[in-house]
Amino acid sequence: MSRDSIREAEKALAGIGRTLDEKKAKKTSSLKSMWGMIGMGKTNKQRLVEQSELQRKYDLQEEKVYRLKQEQEKMERQAAEAGDQKDEGVPLFVDRTTSDWINNNLKPFR
Repeated sequence: MSRDSIREAEKALAGIGRTLDEKKAKKTSSLKSMWGMIGMGKTNKQRLVEQSELQRKYDLQEEKVYRLKQEQEKMERQAAEAGDQKDEGVPLFVDRTTSDWINNNLKPFR
């Protein structure tokens, strides 16, 4: 998990939240003007269905963000524990230039 995927998930969550807030605001304002528009547009039931679907999407996205953050924290903890356990004098891996240097400069000492 990278921090970018967490940011993208948070952006999606914010977008769904804004849409949900707009739907809620539209619902309250449309109730005031409902009497003038009877028979036009969506019914209250349709609006409630849309709002509940948006709320469900928001909840799912929120859960996804939470799981991504938990996974990121878990990986960071594991990396910190691995850093505590490793010997600081020994590199985790040796690249080709380092191995060439070792072979050329330390051969006489073998």
